[in-house]
Amino acid sequence: MRIIYHFAPDDPVRREQGFELFQRSFETRTASALSQMAARASASDGALAQLVRQQQDLGERRTLVDKDLIAALGARDGNKSRPVELRTELQRIDTELARIGRDLTARFPQYAALVNPEPASLADVQRVLKPDEALIGFPRCARQPKPAG
Repeated sequence: MRIIYHFAPDDPVRREQGFELFQRSFETRTASALSQMAARASASDGALAQLVRQQQDLGERRTLVDKDLIAALGARDGNKSRPVELRTELQRIDTELARIGRDLTARFPQYAALVNPEPASLADVQRVLKPDEALIGFPRCARQPKPAG
């Protein structure tokens, strides 16, 4: 965001990209998990609930396979086939997650918008703000060490 601001302040495309990055900097795993949990709980359609469960199960599986891959890459046992197998598994999972995501978006667009909202455009926010109003946000930053003393 800072690079865009400093090097392309007058470029409308870059300004829009910076505003999107700014909004995405507020996303957290916790907020995402809560959003998905609320959406799943409110899903009365059995097909929607089934797709959401598959997506979440695959997401959890992906996390485990990714951890296994990291461990396999650091292992000194000389097993060169294990990382290849795990990368293949990750590709399979990613392909299936993408398919489920497309299916959810196509069949249940309101659910997709709820759990994965798109950032507002700069123009949309400007239209909502009154002339004497401003949007201020403080994105998450890396933790700074506490001063000694």
